[in-house]
Amino acid sequence: MKYYIYTVPKAGTYLLAVLLEKAGVHNTGYHIKPGKYLDTKAAGMNDNISSPSRQSKESPSDQLLDKIAEGSFLFGHMTPFHFRKDQWQNLNVLLSIRDPKEVVESEFIDFRFRRDDIQWVSKEVIKDDTLAFEHYLQKNLIHTENIFREMHNFYNKIATKTLPNDANLYILNFKEFLNKEEGLKILQKIIDLFKLDTTAADMDNLYDEIINEENKTKTVNEPVYVDKEILWSDKARAIFDQSDVTSTYETLLSFKEQQNEL
Repeated sequence: MKYYIYTVPKAGTYLLAVLLEKAGVHNTGYHIKPGKYLDTKAAGMNDNISSPSRQSKESPSDQLLDKIAEGSFLFGHMTPFHFRKDQWQNLNVLLSIRDPKEVVESEFIDFRFRRDDIQWVSKEVIKDDTLAFEHYLQKNLIHTENIFREMHNFYNKIATKTLPNDANLYILNFKEFLNKEEGLKILQKIIDLFKLDTTAADMDNLYDEIINEENKTKTVNEPVYVDKEILWSDKARAIFDQSDVTSTYETLLSFKEQQNEL
């Protein structure tokens, strides 16, 4: 089998990569987008944090999936609809969601304070954090909205069996995974569903190893502290509330609950 970690931004993409690696699945380091991918293993941790776009390479997504070995995984925010139908029978999909309000807050902080390859929201271009957040929402919220919509469409088609998928799919809420009591249950379900082989003495130790492992978004670098409340001006709230991203997220949550009832 091959594996795809399919997430909304800031929903544990690299944490879940650690999970699969700890369970014996090979990490290709390929963060895929339509027609291209980021080769995250081609650069060090600091470069992947500050300027990941510089590791971009071109390749059709289905060809990249063909290229990787069995027992390997890719990751990204791209809908798996970009893969061919004949590839579905050999693909396990781990899907992670997060409250969109937290997504945009976290991504804005990442873009503004950690990235040096995104100038349009940088301190040099817009000095005030509140104004920068408004600009970020005006420019980028539609992108986040589309990711949630595509994820909804994908999961809905899988759930209603309108896609030729014999592989396994598991949907999780990233914040629930960070709670150890819930996270242990989710970890066990993923291992059982995907029939993963782990040498960990017990799930408790494995969970702790996953949470404590260094990764791109959990770094030893000095953390960024931002008062998120000051970001939410009346204008920012109006922009956010006009989108359908929250209702789409709530539908995805209902899908997750239906899954848990099976």
